[in-house]
Amino acid sequence: SCLFSLSLEFSLLDKPIDLSPPLVAESGIRSNSLHSAALLLEKSISHRSTSSVSTQEPSEYWAALSRVYKAMGEKDVSADIFITHLCDSEDARVALKHTDEGNFSEALTFYENRLRELSKIRKVQAWDRGLV
Repeated sequence: SCLFSLSLEFSLLDKPIDLSPPLVAESGIRSNSLHSAALLLEKSISHRSTSSVSTQEPSEYWAALSRVYKAMGEKDVSADIFITHLCDSEDARVALKHTDEGNFSEALTFYENRLRELSKIRKVQAWDRGLV
C-alpha cells in the first residue's frame, strides 16, 4: 500500500514509476483504492504514449485498467477498453459491438458464422497435415 501511494504521488508529478500493471490493478482492488489504481494506470498509459521507456507491453496496461474498471462496476467502460485496445480481431469486435448494443441475435449469428469459418479452416489445415 505504501508503494502504491508513492507511485501515485510520482504519477501525479508526471514522474511515473514503471510498475507491473497487474500489480497495480491487484493492489488497487485489494486495498479498495480503485480510483487511485485507475488514475495510476491511465497516467502510465499516457506517459507510455509520449515515451518509449517502458518494459511492459501496452496491452498489459489496458488489461489491468479494464480489470480495475470492472471491479468498480463500470462494466461498459471495461468492455469498451477490451473492444478498443485488447481485441485484435475485427470479427470479434463486430460481434462484441452487436452484443453491447443489445443485438444479441445478430451477435449470435455472427459468432456462429465465424465458428463455421474457423471449423472449415481447421479441417483444411488437418487435411494439409495428413490428419484427415
